[in-house]
Amino acid sequence: MDEHSKAIAAGRYVHTALVDAGANAFFWWGLVYSAPPASVKGAWERQKFREEGLILVDPQKKDGVHPFQERTRKYFVLKQFARFVRPGWVRMAVTADTARLVAAFRSPDRKEVAVVVVHPAGIPEAFDVRVTGDGSYRLSKAYVTDRTRECAPVEWTGIVPAESVTTLLYNIP
Repeated sequence: MDEHSKAIAAGRYVHTALVDAGANAFFWWGLVYSAPPASVKGAWERQKFREEGLILVDPQKKDGVHPFQERTRKYFVLKQFARFVRPGWVRMAVTADTARLVAAFRSPDRKEVAVVVVHPAGIPEAFDVRVTGDGSYRLSKAYVTDRTRECAPVEWTGIVPAESVTTLLYNIP
């Protein structure tokens, strides 16, 4: 598996913890990893450094600290949950096919819903979402992390991209 595939797997772990296991929170152990030192030459070995943490730091200290270098693919996949599902939000019941992992969360005031779709398949697929509840929910924003985008705002077309995590935000106008 490459770095992106492992990031999608991390998204599946989050979904499993929150939905299947009913956890109230998800914690990722492995926040910071350093980029590989120059002495590590092989492509596979160098890639291993990138796949574990949420951020990479420079392997050489500067002024006593390892300077920030970049955010990893796992960072942006986990951001699909952490950025939009805030403390106090509750998980909602979801009916979906097993090809995708779908989780929905509602804000405490019941005015916002975040639907997170983990789509590990290698092809884009149509995905119809209906959010029902106390009011008339409308799609307000969509964000995608895939092989080219990093939790980027997108115009929702009804298609989940291949190997992606998509968050759809609904609100009551």
